[in-house]
Amino acid sequence: MYKIIAINPGSTSTKLAYYEDETCIFKTDIRHDAGEIKQYATIWDQFDYRLDAILHTLDEHGVDPATLSAVVGR
Repeated sequence: MYKIIAINPGSTSTKLAYYEDETCIFKTDIRHDAGEIKQYATIWDQFDYRLDAILHTLDEHGVDPATLSAVVGR
């Protein structure tokens, strides 16, 4: 079985979807406080902040990142 997450970072949210093979198991929008986002000059500077939010969300859904087959971004 393939386990895949798709990530779409936006201005104040990160959309995340988790698939097992072709079945979407869950989709969510991780909302980010606009004031917190403003402290970063570029989206690249937000990497650790967004990664922590993504890992927290995966943990809430019982998904172990070590078991992922692929991670894709848009």
